[in-house]
Amino acid sequence: MSLIEWNEQFLTGHPVIDHQHQALFEQINELEQAAIMGCSEAELFRLAEQVRLSTQEHFRCEEQMMMEQHFPGLEAHRLEHQEILRNGEALMEQYQNGNARLSETIPSSLRGWALQHILDEDLQLAEFMRQRARN
Repeated sequence: MSLIEWNEQFLTGHPVIDHQHQALFEQINELEQAAIMGCSEAELFRLAEQVRLSTQEHFRCEEQMMMEQHFPGLEAHRLEHQEILRNGEALMEQYQNGNARLSETIPSSLRGWALQHILDEDLQLAEFMRQRARN
């Protein structure tokens, strides 16, 4: 069973962003499956690091696109990105300091930010881009 099933409700209409979202869902699902299967914390860390790096690249692309489109919500969206990355880095730091087990914390954390951010923030951006294309 997948943590997050990709479906049309997540589509923004921008092929690069949609592809990146779908790839992130696949990585998150791989991490969830590894946690369920009882993989080592070191393997979970490796997979979580992969998600972190992909997320950073995705946010960079998204912010570049927002600048090019003159998206009025750019700064708020950028702050949301920074908050997500800070939370992820804090979680990884807690693991490295021996204060958290990734198998217990990572899956629910990723599920929350991925769903909330795409459904709330990214779809607002998608609507802006659709309206802009009509004008």
